[in-house]
Amino acid sequence: MKIRLLNASHMAMAYLGALEGFTYAHEVMQDPVFNNFIQVFMEEVTPVVPLIAGTSIPDYKKKLLERFANPTINDRIARLCSEGSAKMPKWVLPSIVELVEKSRSTELLRLVIAAWIKYVQSPTDERGKRIELDDARADELKRAANQTGHDPRHFIAMKSLFGPAYFAEPPFAAGVERALRSLDSAGARETILRYTAAANKEI
Repeated sequence: MKIRLLNASHMAMAYLGALEGFTYAHEVMQDPVFNNFIQVFMEEVTPVVPLIAGTSIPDYKKKLLERFANPTINDRIARLCSEGSAKMPKWVLPSIVELVEKSRSTELLRLVIAAWIKYVQSPTDERGKRIELDDARADELKRAANQTGHDPRHFIAMKSLFGPAYFAEPPFAAGVERALRSLDSAGARETILRYTAAANKEI
């Protein structure tokens, strides 16, 4: 539960929140557009959240939303964004593979991957504040991201990150490319609005 909901939601708010220019996690959650996105993101992931005896997934999600919005925690977006090369393969990518196996949507998860790539590509956020990439593999990530543009295949080709064969398949790359183009042309907020509106129709 923790990995699929708490940790993955941190990734979902981290890179999109960073692109928008937020400093703290609670600022992201106090924004209705981003708060709604995190809720819908959790719904997309829920079909592959392991059930643990004596626990309630809806109650856990409610507690997480309260925790994320708590200003006394002061969790910095920069901290959540750090070491994405270590976090994404453990916290986000497995959910994509399992959801695909269940023929379920992965649109919001692919948006999170696109936001990560855009974050690595971008020297500044949408408010003009410099983005500092804190990752042990920063140079490698930047080289791949700078060859990517809107086409994520150079980035996805890093097999040490994107191991399972599914990520090399055209549908995954196409979905990430759509999200990258939207982030580039419309920005994080408008892209989130588009994606959550589409996801709500599927739920």
